[in-house]
Amino acid sequence: MDWLIAGFQAKNGVDLSKNPMALQRIKDEAENAKKQLSQVDAVDINIPFITTIEGNPLHIQETLTRAQFEKICADLFDRCKKPVQAALADSKLSTSDIREVILVG
Repeated sequence: MDWLIAGFQAKNGVDLSKNPMALQRIKDEAENAKKQLSQVDAVDINIPFITTIEGNPLHIQETLTRAQFEKICADLFDRCKKPVQAALADSKLSTSDIREVILVG
């Protein structure tokens, strides 16, 4: 969401973070993009008529790659490492013992 909001503000000079309706639409599209990036390498994000300036409609049109997404989320991924490593140590398992990880929440 922050990436979309910052990019839109840089291009159009409009801060969408104060617009609840725009934020909800951005949240929905960001979540859809995240899910799609589990299957594909890039996703197009199109949110038409996100706001207007002087009666002229503005749209969000961006392409997000999996590599960009991973870079954006790197700090979150890093924060997940410590609890996962602790869980492995507590269970006396190694990474080679794990075949699948399901993230919830």
